[in-house]
Amino acid sequence: MDIAHVILDMYPNANWIIEGYDYEGLVWMSEDIPKPTREEVIARMDEMEMEQPMLLLRTHRNKLLAETDWSQGADVPEEIKTKYQSYRQELRDLPSTATPTLDTSSKIGISGVTWPTKPS
Repeated sequence: MDIAHVILDMYPNANWIIEGYDYEGLVWMSEDIPKPTREEVIARMDEMEMEQPMLLLRTHRNKLLAETDWSQGADVPEEIKTKYQSYRQELRDLPSTATPTLDTSSKIGISGVTWPTKPS
């Protein structure tokens, strides 16, 4: 997480530029919006880093749900529909049951999640 993303998140309507990669390079140009303190920026950066694994989980989970939307159509046989309903519910439950951690070696950027098995 870099400082530019944090400032954009904290103050989407502020005018500022960054010269470099740290707080000392933050040039604040919005007179009507107070410049955040270094501590505020660091605290928000920490929050965003803690939120990142769950954001990645939800993004991948939503992709998997979208890939199986077809299974709930009116013309899908009940046996197939039922299998996919269970799978899709397990996917929807993941944010409340999983504790993902960042993992740059993983294709989706997280580990520590037991993904449900897609019906065959």
